[in-house]
Amino acid sequence: MGRIKILPPRVVKLIAAGEVITSPASVVKELIENSLDAGSRFVEIQLWEGGKRKIRVRDDGWGMDREDAKLAFHRYATSKLEDDLSSIKSYGFRGEALPSIASISQVTLITHYQGVGTRVRVVGGEVREVEEIGAPKGTLVEVENLFFNLPVRRRNLKTASQELNRITEVVVKESLPHLGIHFQLENDGQEVLTLPPRGDLLSRIIDIWGEEMESLLLPLRYEEDKLRIEGLISRPGEGRKFPLCYLYFNSRPARNSILARAFQESYSTYVGKGSFPLGFIFFSLPSQEVDVNIHPGKEEVRVLKVKEVGEKLRKAVEETLSQVKPRIFMEEKKERVSPTEEALPLPIAGKTRERSKEYKLSPPFLQMRKIFLVREEEEGLLIIDQHALHERLIYEKLKEEISGKKVSSQTLIFPLTVEFSPWDKRFLEENLSLLKEIGFDIEPFGKNTFIIRSVPSLLKKVDAVSLLTDLLQEWKKIPPGKSWGEKVEEALKIIACHSAVRMGDTLQEKEILALLKEWRERKGVVTCPHGRPVFIHISWKEIERRFDRR
Repeated sequence: MGRIKILPPRVVKLIAAGEVITSPASVVKELIENSLDAGSRFVEIQLWEGGKRKIRVRDDGWGMDREDAKLAFHRYATSKLEDDLSSIKSYGFRGEALPSIASISQVTLITHYQGVGTRVRVVGGEVREVEEIGAPKGTLVEVENLFFNLPVRRRNLKTASQELNRITEVVVKESLPHLGIHFQLENDGQEVLTLPPRGDLLSRIIDIWGEEMESLLLPLRYEEDKLRIEGLISRPGEGRKFPLCYLYFNSRPARNSILARAFQESYSTYVGKGSFPLGFIFFSLPSQEVDVNIHPGKEEVRVLKVKEVGEKLRKAVEETLSQVKPRIFMEEKKERVSPTEEALPLPIAGKTRERSKEYKLSPPFLQMRKIFLVREEEEGLLIIDQHALHERLIYEKLKEEISGKKVSSQTLIFPLTVEFSPWDKRFLEENLSLLKEIGFDIEPFGKNTFIIRSVPSLLKKVDAVSLLTDLLQEWKKIPPGKSWGEKVEEALKIIACHSAVRMGDTLQEKEILALLKEWRERKGVVTCPHGRPVFIHISWKEIERRFDRR
């Protein structure tokens, strides 16, 4: 019939280029990674109009001779592997990258090898000029008029400011695993980002996001078999209104939705709804267990046994957060020293010299509005939410009982009967074994009626029927397919909430003391199980500032 035809090479190149190169940011990403693979210690990125007019990337890495410089513009030409995609240890197989860039722009490459410089000029994928010139060490790639031969794609580029933001994020992501490399970003002759070599990850993060990050982040370290997880994560109670979570796989920045979700869920009891934890997380695992070729731009990866890795990530994060001592009991000096040679392969942070400073958690505490415990301290006002604190302490007790399979129950002297609707009755029957695990003894007692014989011991002055009703309603909201453990966790939150002292409860001095004593003895109690803060500390400086005294 003659309807199906083989596309001409020129069209094939344009299609391939469109898959790999989608914006100036993807050009910068590919060129930076080439510089990193060339052993560079200095990478400079210069932009004109946010990269829409021109991009120049210069490095001091290994250069190329004349023949290699010409070959670099051929599709599927690479110096990084021969025939085994599973053993990529560099930024890998990018046979489309430089040829793809050249096919949709005007590219000039200048490189130096053994005292000889080579200049190659390519327009729309066609090599126009190759000549010998004088050149400094390293390689320079200049890309002009991106998408000049794809007018629709060029018209759809964002504004110069938006494209610059995208490129800045690319540079930031690429800089975090390469602490010994100096990165420089300029736009229209103005400095945007300067990242000098650093000895640890925290110092680089402070260079980018500012000094406040030092007090927000905790080191994360976990190792099991061939998997190592390390990085920096936010302290309990510290979240942002937008996601800031960078994942790295064998030093390669990439997305993986399952692991990103596992990290977010690890903070379910540490940050409130609408807040996102901060994470800079590095996974080290055998290269055969990571597929980096599922996305043309290498922006996503597929991980073998990803659910298992996700569980280990969740475990690592939760263990780290549970060991955090509230800052109310500790003050950290800002002085940090460089990491020693014994540090893990990725130096996370310089050693922080710490000194403990315990606030006097003893009376007089003022109970205000029958919910807040307030005390004047040397440095400001300490305000504690009595319900949030007690709720978290109960939640932690219940978790310990569940993990040790020693949930204590109390038998009711007078068993309670409760009637449900037919659909709630079926739902309750499906979850009787789960209720038994968390301390309830409930049996059918007629058509739609159940009898409650025992409840968790912590439920002393609680309406067990109301609690059970709330529990079923919350379980119904959990999407199908969620694990048994997630149902248990939701149940523990509700039990803790119902069992804790409430807003409006008057606390005697001895009750306040007992509550504070238990808090001091338990680590990780910074937020309630729903992520709200247990306490706040308002400094005198802040109070004076609000009164215009500073």
